[in-house]
Amino acid sequence: ELKAGVGLSRKWDAREAGREVAETALEKLEGEKPKFFLLFSTIHYEKYGGFQELLNGVWEVLPEGTPLIGGTVAGFMNNYGCFTRGATALTVAYPNMDVAVGVGHNVKRNPLKAAEKSVSNVKKESRYDNRILIELLPTAVVPNIPGVGQKVVISSEKIGNQALKLLPKILYLNMGYDRADEVIEILTNTFGYQKIIGGCTMDDNRMLRSYQFLNRDYFKNSLCIMQVDSDIKHSIYSSVPLERRKGSFMITKTDADLHVIREINHKGAKSALLEMLKWRDAHLPDSIYSFYKKIFYYPFGFEKKGQWHACMIGGFWGENIILSVRAEKKDMQLLSLSIEKLFNTTKNNLQNIKENNAQMCFSVACETFMETLGNKIYEYQKLFSSYIDIPYLVVFMAGESVSTPEIGCHHLYEAINIWTM
Repeated sequence: ELKAGVGLSRKWDAREAGREVAETALEKLEGEKPKFFLLFSTIHYEKYGGFQELLNGVWEVLPEGTPLIGGTVAGFMNNYGCFTRGATALTVAYPNMDVAVGVGHNVKRNPLKAAEKSVSNVKKESRYDNRILIELLPTAVVPNIPGVGQKVVISSEKIGNQALKLLPKILYLNMGYDRADEVIEILTNTFGYQKIIGGCTMDDNRMLRSYQFLNRDYFKNSLCIMQVDSDIKHSIYSSVPLERRKGSFMITKTDADLHVIREINHKGAKSALLEMLKWRDAHLPDSIYSFYKKIFYYPFGFEKKGQWHACMIGGFWGENIILSVRAEKKDMQLLSLSIEKLFNTTKNNLQNIKENNAQMCFSVACETFMETLGNKIYEYQKLFSSYIDIPYLVVFMAGESVSTPEIGCHHLYEAINIWTM
């Protein structure tokens, strides 16, 4: 019989929080040894003892040798409620299961090398046929540009163009866009993983830093993976509750391996986008700052293998639009998040989970849900609790990766992916 437990701590002190989150998770296992431990926290522990102390607290309680991965997130919801401060964990005990963890460093600098290194630690034969990979890596980090600082908006067109020339060096220093879309493709196409769930660790949405956890250590720029093999079927449910809005455009000039849009409809990308969206005061120099604060409400993207891929804007450098992922298609569609669609698709997935008698549930959802749902985020948490009476954990991250044989591999935004056993 599979047993699962979800832990929670709201304590401010990192070590005390680590101890409590482990204790509350493990007590649900009723004395059985955990096969793995997923640990997530908000960024504030950086200033309240540090992440090493958080991990030290966990390992005061967690049995030696338990595979552990995790990282920092914007928030989370679980059987206890919905939170934007604290630590949470999901742990599982089950006899017929093999688990291995691996890490590869400098993932922005060289995603292939990081993937190769992490996979070399976990690619082992197993007695069991059902395999899933959990992958965690850092989100985009706003670079610190000499003479400019850490800014997402550079008003000067001249300085913006000069900053573009620094992108290779920025990536070498493990800053800039996250490259998660490349990593999920490498793990699927190069290493043959057919079922993957994961996402990008983050801070409190300032995009200045994030951390990844593996066993007793924490990292800043690493790909951490966990391979789980068992005789229980792994099910993945993926939903992208985006809908078409009126309006589309053509990308006519790109840069930086499709991560930068330089022109839209043969015009400067920033000006063309604001004009198309009929943004108020678009002609004023400072209008871009007010627009950036509401950027999550104006996604655009393309369709790939039946899934909407939102191209989230990471910054405006002059007329250039910096993207979190590659603009793989030139034809872009304006999109909007449908709260009704989010609730309805989640209800359907939770009903299927209930009917299939799942015993645990782990989910990666987009941080923008917390921004756009507002107080309805609590209704969303109650939706989970009303449909499934099992341990569950939903972490809010900056990008959601998923791969299944049915839908292929995707790195998504404004999505929710669910894994059950």
